Amino acid sequence: MREDLYIVSDPPGGYATRQLELIARVPIILSFGPPQTYTQTFLDDRAKVWELLSALTRDLECWSYVSPAQKSRDGSAAFLNLKMHDLGVNHVDNMPTMAEKKLQTSVYSGETRNFEKYVQFQVDQHAILNNLREHGYAVIDRRTMVRHLLAGIKTTALDHVKTRILSDLFLRENFSACVNLFQDFITQKEADCTSITIAAVSQGQVHQDVVGAKPKGTGKLHT
Repeated sequence: MREDLYIVSDPPGGYATRQLELIARVPIILSFGPPQTYTQTFLDDRAKVWELLSALTRDLECWSYVSPAQKSRDGSAAFLNLKMHDLGVNHVDNMPTMAEKKLQTSVYSGETRNFEKYVQFQVDQHAILNNLREHGYAVIDRRTMVRHLLAGIKTTALDHVKTRILSDLFLRENFSACVNLFQDFITQKEADCTSITIAAVSQGQVHQDVVGAKPKGTGKLHT
C-alpha cells in the first residue's frame, strides 16, 4: 500500500513489476479542494482493506491499533497505524534482539517428533532477521544459522552428526544440508529401535510358546 497520497516520481531503473508501478502511479486524490476529495477507486479499495484487516485482527492484541479507523472504515489509516506499531523505530530495534535471543535459547533435547518444530522455530527467527534488511540490519549469515542450530541440540545421541558437521566446511555453512543430515540420522535411529522392539517381542513369543508347550508322550493311559 502506498503511504504517499500523491503520485511519486518513477525510480531511475523503472519498476520491477507492473503491480508496483500501479501502486506507485495510480491516482488517489481527485481534487485538492477544499475540501479534498478522493477517487472512487481509492475509496472502494480503502473500504475493502478495512474489511480484510478487521477480520484478521479483531481477536488479536493489535486490534487496538486498527480499531481507531473503524468508524470511517478507513483501511489505509488502519494499515498505517498497524505498520507504525509493528515497524516503528523502537519496535524494529527490538525485533533483532528478540529473534537472536530466541535462537540462543531454543533447545532440542532428543524428542524425535519435536525436531521439526525446533527447526521451524529457528527458521522463523531467520526470516525475521532477514526481513529487517530493508530497515538497515544485516541479514543473518549462513554459518551463524548452523552455529545456533548445533548449540541448541542438547542430546548426546546426535553428537556423531554434530562432529561430522563441524569437520565439514560445506556443512558448516549450509543450514538446510545440516537439517537433512540430522533428520536422516533420527529417522534411521527410530527405524532401528522399531526393528529391535519387534525382534524382542518375537523372541519373547517364541520363548513363551516353548515353555508353555506340553512334552509329547507324557500323558497317562487310562483303561
